Amino acid sequence: MDETDTGLYFPGTTRILDERGELIGSDNFTLVPEPSNDPADPLNWSQKRKALQLACIILAPALAAICSGYMYTALGWHAPPAFACGFAAITAIFLFIFLEETNFTRQNTDSVTTQEAEVDHQSENKTAPETCVVEASVLAETAEHPDVVHSMDRIVSPWPGPRPWKLFKINPKGWGIIWRTPPYAVAFAVRIPIIFWCGFMFGLYQILYNATNALASGVLSSPPYNLAPNAVGLTFLSPFLAIGPGAVGGGWLCDWWTVRRARQNHGISEAEHKLELFLIPTVLTPLGILLMGLGPYYGVHWMCFVVGEFVLSVAGPLAALLSITYSFDAYHEIQPRDKQGPQYQVQQTGPYVLSIMVIGMIMTFGFNYVITDWAFKWGFLNWAISASIVSTAINLSYLCMTVWGKRLRRSSISAYEKIINW
Repeated sequence: MDETDTGLYFPGTTRILDERGELIGSDNFTLVPEPSNDPADPLNWSQKRKALQLACIILAPALAAICSGYMYTALGWHAPPAFACGFAAITAIFLFIFLEETNFTRQNTDSVTTQEAEVDHQSENKTAPETCVVEASVLAETAEHPDVVHSMDRIVSPWPGPRPWKLFKINPKGWGIIWRTPPYAVAFAVRIPIIFWCGFMFGLYQILYNATNALASGVLSSPPYNLAPNAVGLTFLSPFLAIGPGAVGGGWLCDWWTVRRARQNHGISEAEHKLELFLIPTVLTPLGILLMGLGPYYGVHWMCFVVGEFVLSVAGPLAALLSITYSFDAYHEIQPRDKQGPQYQVQQTGPYVLSIMVIGMIMTFGFNYVITDWAFKWGFLNWAISASIVSTAINLSYLCMTVWGKRLRRSSISAYEKIINW
């Protein structure tokens, strides 16, 4: 049956298995975006380079927290925030230089074909080499006085030192990308229900992650634990070690589950299939919160609180991965009409991800002012019970998306196309 005639296939609903239940080969299945022949293309990176990038992403946010106790003991309370700010500034500069959006420009297939045709046409019509006409008087004067410097002479004085600006090149459509991305992000958050839901789920787990940071010092450095600042800092190894099974293992789990569900669905993969994995963070989140709240309330060993951080940090990256992946599956295949303009470049960067992060950061900013009072003033027992109920109720909304998500995806395609073609 022809896919284009049935109308059953649209972004997020794709056939990935053939009649024998095997993955469709490269003849019928194309990556979006399509990898180029450039070895600098991130899609062509080696496994070692990808592993190095992943290690830096995981280690960067955990390094400041793990070392904070030692810095506080040696340099005072000013050192941890100063170190964090400096580290963030260095990271921002590094990302600006080496991030794909600023260091690599991927051209789509249509533009490359058009440019090659223009080059061939120009080479065929080229009949004589270009000549440079110089006045005879200038040539004569140069012959008589070879040391004379004219205004048209190009004096080259190469810089003998390192040239860091050669490491990257700014996208020629950079300004168009910069001024379009924020309006796109706001419009997606307001107009597209799926993106708003993904941002809301992302924000929930950002709040819970901030809760572990906000409560750890106050709980573990106070009676009955009375841990030293160095020991409190080392307890952040717990969420750091949880990132592996939550994020890395979650990626493998999503791929395996996608293929498994496609086999059960006659080879067709739905974006909502991955959302079924939200059952895992739905169960783990209240468990981690109860361990973090009931342990200090009943005076259980401090490992109870640390294990709660670990459990919550396994659920958080997995939930964030599922939210962002769902939006990617639903909208990344949609392309603007102008394949040569900045709209195309913006869509390749995934502006819907920025919308998700904006919603999540707004939620996190508001709850940062109530997390401490919620736990310390109302009591850890009340905090644990209420936070578990609220998080479970929000997580169960994934059941609604598994039922009505496909309908929302189909109905929001036209709105997404209008926004991306601005």
